[in-house]
Amino acid sequence: MKNYYILLAFLAIIAFTTKANAQTDTLKTRKQFLDLQKDIADLKLKIEDSKSKISLYQTKALQATEKAQEAALKSNDASGNNKAGDAKASKKAEKAADKANDKAGDANDATKKWNSEKERLEDLNKELSKKQSKLQGIQNGLPVPTAGVQ
Repeated sequence: MKNYYILLAFLAIIAFTTKANAQTDTLKTRKQFLDLQKDIADLKLKIEDSKSKISLYQTKALQATEKAQEAALKSNDASGNNKAGDAKASKKAEKAADKANDKAGDANDATKKWNSEKERLEDLNKELSKKQSKLQGIQNGLPVPTAGVQ
């Protein structure tokens, strides 16, 4: 009979421990779920911000390219109008060439920003996809948590 009580106490301890561990695991999973939802919402905001920056940088790059082409044409015209030995025209052509070079650099910088932001958007989309997959995995193994669960 004594062994029976010991066995019963041992089984009760195991059952209680298992239930406590299951509750702890459920709380951890719900916390992960809520954290993933927050991360996904943040990523979606970053993606929208990146999309707006891409269109802005694209516009700036196109405008800078147009200005660079105009400056290059003016520089070409200024150097073509230079008569042999005309120092004034030569300086004017040199200034136009410098200006064209600056405009080309601006266009290059704007294009780099545009490309960089496109790469950032790709990375954000990949990260969002990973988080959504992880969230889906949690949802398949656990009912959706109610609001206010800590």
